[in-house]
Amino acid sequence: MTGNTAKVEISGVTDQPVQLNLVDLQGKSVHTQWIEQAGALERFRLPLGNSNGVLLLQVSTLTQRQQVKLLRTN
Repeated sequence: MTGNTAKVEISGVTDQPVQLNLVDLQGKSVHTQWIEQAGALERFRLPLGNSNGVLLLQVSTLTQRQQVKLLRTN
């Protein structure tokens, strides 16, 4: 994470629709992004808003779901 964004790379979901959902620990959505058809490697900068502490990045396809914890500090 740098400043108000997190750099994210996703691979292994070629030709699939992908949803990225960044939420805080209360379940409030910080950012949501859709990809209709992912390439071999997708790179993103996700805005973190004003949230501090732990954020959860949920990445979903039609058949898979992964969740990663991000820790944002000042």
